[in-house]
Amino acid sequence: MKVFLRAFLFLAWISAYCYGKVVPSTVEYCGMTLHLTEPARRIIQKQVNEIQRSPRYFDKMVLRAEVYMPFIHEAFNDVGVPLDLSFISIQESGLKAHAVSKSNAVGFWQFKQVAAKEYGLKINEVMDERKHIYRASFAAADYLASANHNYKNWVYAVIAYYEGPTGSRSHTNPAYYGKRVMKVDQNLHWYAIRAISHKLAYEDALRKPDRTPLKLRPIVAQNESSVKTLYSAHGKSEESFFRYNP
Repeated sequence: MKVFLRAFLFLAWISAYCYGKVVPSTVEYCGMTLHLTEPARRIIQKQVNEIQRSPRYFDKMVLRAEVYMPFIHEAFNDVGVPLDLSFISIQESGLKAHAVSKSNAVGFWQFKQVAAKEYGLKINEVMDERKHIYRASFAAADYLASANHNYKNWVYAVIAYYEGPTGSRSHTNPAYYGKRVMKVDQNLHWYAIRAISHKLAYEDALRKPDRTPLKLRPIVAQNESSVKTLYSAHGKSEESFFRYNP
């Protein structure tokens, strides 16, 4: 298993982003061309504005994404799903490993225990891989890939991530199964609209040069006799180790 060690941390940052993104009537999402009706475009514009409303909070989230997105992208590339779907992790948990929902969904991708185990995550008295950025992201990518196998439409795969394979079907239009071009109106499931909004809100900021002073260095841990042996061997504190390996 890979564990993560803090390479360095500096707490100050300088905001360098332009806010107020204008949502166009046509957007690219997961290799699909989405033509937004004006009511749908206005809904997405409103959500993008809300996401970017507080520059301080937005910057904080961008810096957190710069820490974790490389591991999410690695997992998504390993499974073979579009990187546009990585923004769902911000939507789900704000990229917080310890996030827990009212329905007891846990971790970066808010997996419930049954689904987590179904997709290969270990959960026991000492370990919960829903809090492991690579392993949880691999499971989420696997889930999304399975959903896309049914619909051959990544927008509908996003709906399935929230509603489940069976519950999502009533929110889809068979005319768009396997299509690369899709008309999106205000009746598209709110979760998919929210996912598109997150992608549009964050993509420009995350294309800029990485500003975060915090880096996580993955270490392959094999046959260590104890956690203390592991963090001591790399000159890290117990507090630092558990902060980044929850």
